[in-house]
Amino acid sequence: MFLKNDIVRNHILFIYLLSLNIPFRGVVQKYPNSSWEVDALSPEILSNLLHTEIESMIDMSKFREICKIEQDWKEKLFDLAEEYVN
Repeated sequence: MFLKNDIVRNHILFIYLLSLNIPFRGVVQKYPNSSWEVDALSPEILSNLLHTEIESMIDMSKFREICKIEQDWKEKLFDLAEEYVN
């Protein structure tokens, strides 16, 4: 698993709920010290903050390894699809 702790999952859940415009009073109550309103931030700032925080909690070598495996699978699927069509 590449996530070093549950903090990243909690932040991702918070951002996801925010993006859905769902009232997330329960999230704020459950995580009062790690929940923020971010709608005033520009997309660039928010994206940079998220990337920085998430990447600091990920084993990047493992992440790159899994990305390579995923890319290999995609290539195999495209090859199979191409063979099927032709």
